[in-house]
Amino acid sequence: MRVLELLTQGKTNRQIAEMLGVTEGTVKIHVSAIFKALNVSNRSQALLVANRQRIRV
Repeated sequence: MRVLELLTQGKTNRQIAEMLGVTEGTVKIHVSAIFKALNVSNRSQALLVANRQRIRV
């Protein structure tokens, strides 16, 4: 949920990694999992779906 929250703020994978104290690769894994869970293929679609489904971040 924290990664999704930071995505909604427009943060890059590198920025998210630095903020969470993890590697950029770890963030990419989480972003991919978010895309799969929301059945989307990019950040813009993920944000739209999260907003439509009223996912609280």
